[in-house]
Amino acid sequence: MTKPEPICIGGLPILPLTRLEWAHRIIEIAQARKTAGKIPAFFTSANGNVLSRAARDPLFKDILLSSDGIDADGQPLVLSSWFFPISLPERCSTTDLMPVLAEVGQEKGISFYFLGAHESENATAVEALQRAYPKFKIAGRRNGYFSRSEETSVVEHIRNARPDILLIGMGVPLEQQFVMRNRSKLVGVGAIKTCGGLIDRLAGRIRRPPPWIQQAGLEWLIRMCSDPRRFFWRYAITSPHALYLLLTKTRQRWTEPD
Repeated sequence: MTKPEPICIGGLPILPLTRLEWAHRIIEIAQARKTAGKIPAFFTSANGNVLSRAARDPLFKDILLSSDGIDADGQPLVLSSWFFPISLPERCSTTDLMPVLAEVGQEKGISFYFLGAHESENATAVEALQRAYPKFKIAGRRNGYFSRSEETSVVEHIRNARPDILLIGMGVPLEQQFVMRNRSKLVGVGAIKTCGGLIDRLAGRIRRPPPWIQQAGLEWLIRMCSDPRRFFWRYAITSPHALYLLLTKTRQRWTEPD
């Protein structure tokens, strides 16, 4: 499959794809990698927090650049691209992408593995998907609370389950670091997609604000106000930095770093 030309948004290469295009791309590449017995493809997302962290942490940025594609999880990334002839068509957060991925996936017989969140939320999320999509295939699932000493057995369980797509929801940067450490050990898995708080949202633990707030790019503000102890300092630091990056490091074309 031909890789579309990425746009440089805030210093990272973001692919200008719709959710439907992302779903087909992830599934087709996953099928090809699994059939060929290659290491899984790796897809991840970027929002303001990710832009800020990548600019401050070269190792984290290297992990992102090693991926097979980065989508625009944050609406501000989409808005910043509107100045260009070719812009990002829509926000593709994994929460918005998942229904499309599930619909296309069940049509093509794709199996999924969910790694992340607490045990109860993980189980509830999987049950909710299976109710909504009767032909949705679950290869396996596991909560995201395990020690580094348990990681080998977790990876072995995933490898034995051989899902077409592994969804990892452990938060930034833990989910990307997990991929970096274990991607080469997961031959037999088609693709890995980081998904942040998707599992908690599917389980109903995290509620999304009204669509107009999402479209205005203010979802981060609602999260900060709803849980200031957890999010205030994170957004107070990263949001101004991310805005600076969007204003100074956004270009029509992505060029590979030296």
